[in-house]
Amino acid sequence: MKKSLFMLAGAAAIVLSAVSLRAQQNPMAPQAMRANSGDPMELSAEQQAKYDEIRAASRKKIEEVYKEMKVYRDKIEAIKEEEKAEFEKILTPDQKQVYEAMQAEREAVMKARKAQAEEMRKARKARAEEMKKAREAASAPRQ
Repeated sequence: MKKSLFMLAGAAAIVLSAVSLRAQQNPMAPQAMRANSGDPMELSAEQQAKYDEIRAASRKKIEEVYKEMKVYRDKIEAIKEEEKAEFEKILTPDQKQVYEAMQAEREAVMKARKAQAEEMRKARKARAEEMKKAREAASAPRQ
């Protein structure tokens, strides 16, 4: 029993060491980013203002691209709907029933995946808020 506990503790130490080493080797690893939070470049107020302008301009360009992408997505969706309608025309009633059942199953799976993805987004957002509060609390002047 003691031997197993000792081996477990040793394995845990090795894993923690590996995680720490990986964070040191990869500055973009989440652990390293948390450790290096703040403003490592120490931008001046003028530099930060210019960066904010650059970032806003880039976001505006990206939004335009997203609008263009939506147009193409809508066109693709219309083509897919047309294909589906044409395909359904060639099916027998029995085949159509099977096809509709397959479609319903597919939609249920997709709905479940979307719900799971949404839950994951919410969890990430909550963790980010917790981390932000912890950073703010850690950097707040102590009285």
